[in-house]
Amino acid sequence: MARGSTTSSAALSYRVGAGRWHDAGRGAALLPADATQVRVTTAGGTTTTVPVDS
Repeated sequence: MARGSTTSSAALSYRVGAGRWHDAGRGAALLPADATQVRVTTAGGTTTTVPVDS
């Protein structure tokens, strides 16, 4: 994202199994190898959960 841009990146979080969600930053993330799900929350508040396949 360009500096000073008004576009917000999606918030990312991950979890392992049925454990708690961990913040993973915004826009892009490196996840631990044992992550099983990623949750993406858009600036508008829409949340999508995606399984992680290894």
